[in-house]
Amino acid sequence: MSESVLEVKGLEVTYSTNRGDVKAVRGLDLAVRRGEILGIAGESGSGKSTLAVALLRLLKPPGKVTAGSVMFHPAGRSPVDLLKVNGEQLRVLRWSALSYLPQGSMSSLNPVMRVRDQFKDVILEHAPARRESLGELIPRLLGQVGLEPRVGRMYPHELSGGMKQRVLMAIAVALEPDLVIADEPTTALDVTIQRVILQSLADLRSDFGVTLMVISHDMGVHAQLADRVAVMYEGRLVEVGDVRQVFKNPGVAGGYITAVDDVSFALAAEPPQVVSLVGQSGSGKSTIARNVLGLQKPTAGSVLYGGKDIFKLSRAEYDEYRRDVQPVFQDPYAIFNPFYRVDRALWKAVKKFGLASTRAKGLELIEESLRAVRLEPENVLGRYPHQLSGGQRQRIMLARVHMLRPSFIIADEPVSMLDAQVRKHSHPYTQLLLDSIPQPDPDDRWTGRIAVDELDRLDSTTPADTPAPEAPIL
Repeated sequence: MSESVLEVKGLEVTYSTNRGDVKAVRGLDLAVRRGEILGIAGESGSGKSTLAVALLRLLKPPGKVTAGSVMFHPAGRSPVDLLKVNGEQLRVLRWSALSYLPQGSMSSLNPVMRVRDQFKDVILEHAPARRESLGELIPRLLGQVGLEPRVGRMYPHELSGGMKQRVLMAIAVALEPDLVIADEPTTALDVTIQRVILQSLADLRSDFGVTLMVISHDMGVHAQLADRVAVMYEGRLVEVGDVRQVFKNPGVAGGYITAVDDVSFALAAEPPQVVSLVGQSGSGKSTIARNVLGLQKPTAGSVLYGGKDIFKLSRAEYDEYRRDVQPVFQDPYAIFNPFYRVDRALWKAVKKFGLASTRAKGLELIEESLRAVRLEPENVLGRYPHQLSGGQRQRIMLARVHMLRPSFIIADEPVSMLDAQVRKHSHPYTQLLLDSIPQPDPDDRWTGRIAVDELDRLDSTTPADTPAPEAPIL
């Protein structure tokens, strides 16, 4: 018997669009070992779910497999290339040898059929000889995923999301397949139910001896469940390794992804000045920002501020650097502690950096900064982040920057949540940020320098009469 239950070689999946073909999976090679739980990780859009439906031959137009092979080794049967078998051969393999746990448990069960009848549909289609044993088999399957026999008499709308997911899991293993592909099995479930689902998935392996391929963007799922993890990025498999190796020493198993390549640029010390980094999504702009902020250490090169390497600063020097170099983050929904009201969130900055000698003066500074970004203090200070709009959160973030009076601001998509009216009225500090927004008017152009990131590589420009620096100096 083959050590691998599934061997994928050179798989390519292409979607045809009005703007040309888009490759969602690119030359993917992967072996799934018999009896393991293999996690498929990657950000949204990396090709994980496309891989799943391609392996199962469920890909719909305009998607199509344009290259590769998928050799499946079911126990007791001859190996087959899933991309070449005919429809009848594929029907025989589904559920009995190759099964699927779809992403949307809420919509994957037939709403007008009782749960037990949905079991019957699958079992009798592929194993009609088991008709006589259904009365005992269905309750046993439900019990193995922690559900009572009475669930079989219920309709899907009478079940919680977690119960629906476990029903689907029980159906998926009803015929004891060799391989189950689970696509985002914990999506839209609360953390307690997620834990139940993960334990149930682990039990499927021990109870039924199935191999599991678990697709999830949640690395916590893989940490808790997987034996090995395969990481996808932009349709490519970039790393495969033991789960502990991938978590504790990422990059060793499959090589590093180069997000920023040999970037050098310098900013003059005399303010005010706005330098823009421009490039498509994924070109490395935010990575550069994290490097400069000291949030992510580069694998090569240095970031100098005032002639000092920021990754070699003492604790006191780094605290001073953090006050002098301030970020404006891209996502206004993820930057605030959801349990802190606005006044407490801003007061923590006042206290940490010693911005005021008394609480009254600190509140005065907070209110001044909020008004600078056109927010009335009485309307926002007592509110929690979830009670604010995206634009309000982003302006509070700008107000925090204003309080600290930094010398250097790094703004990652700083006005993505601001309307046009707000963009025109800001404090001088934030106006420097807002003035860098490109306007659709050739008569309303920037003055000064701009550094342009062209796709994957950053090209820096300097005035013609200024010699290029030997090293980046910020």
